[in-house]
Amino acid sequence: MVLSDTELREAIGAGELVFEPPLSQTRIQSASIDLALHNVFYRPRLPSGPGITVTVEPDQAESYQYMDMVEADSLLLKHGDFALGETAEAMTIPPGLCGWVEGKSGRARHGLIVHCTAPHIAPGWGTAAAVAPQAGLVPSPKRITLEFVNHGPADLELKAGQPIAQLIVMRVSSPSEIPYSGKHHERGT
Repeated sequence: MVLSDTELREAIGAGELVFEPPLSQTRIQSASIDLALHNVFYRPRLPSGPGITVTVEPDQAESYQYMDMVEADSLLLKHGDFALGETAEAMTIPPGLCGWVEGKSGRARHGLIVHCTAPHIAPGWGTAAAVAPQAGLVPSPKRITLEFVNHGPADLELKAGQPIAQLIVMRVSSPSEIPYSGKHHERGT
C-alpha cells in the first residue's frame, strides 16, 4: 500500500521515517516526497580517443574506482553524459516500510533520466544493528545515490537544492526481518 500525504506526515511525526535535515511540509506531495539534489557528484574518469576501448566487468569493478568526486553548486550534463549524484536528504526507512525513487516528470520532459534502474529502497535503509541485539535497529540516516543520464537534445544544468526525484513510500505486508545490508550499506549512499 502506497502511503498518502496524511500517512507520510504521520510516519514522519512518529519518527518512523527520519529525514536529515528535517523535511519542509511543502516537500510532501499527495503520495510522495520530493527529494532535492545534494552538491556531491561523481563523474566518470575514463580515457577516450581513437583506438581506446575501456571495458568494465560490473560484477567485479566498483564504479567509484573510475569516477571523480566533485563538490559543486551545479553540474552540467551534456547530451549522452552520465553522472552520479546524491539526495540532499539522508533518510531512515524502518523495516515495515520500503521506498521507490522516481525522477520528476518536469525533468524527464527535458530528457533527464534519474535513478536509472535501481529505484527500490529496501526496508531498514539507513538503520544499523545496535550493539546489544535486544536493542534492535538504530537510525543511521543515509543519502540515496542517483544515476543521471541526459538523453535530451539540450545541455542540462542540475543545481544543488533543486527538487530532482520523488520518494514513494509503501508499507510492506510484514516488517522485514533482515534490514538493508547491501554492498553500498557501509558507504552510506
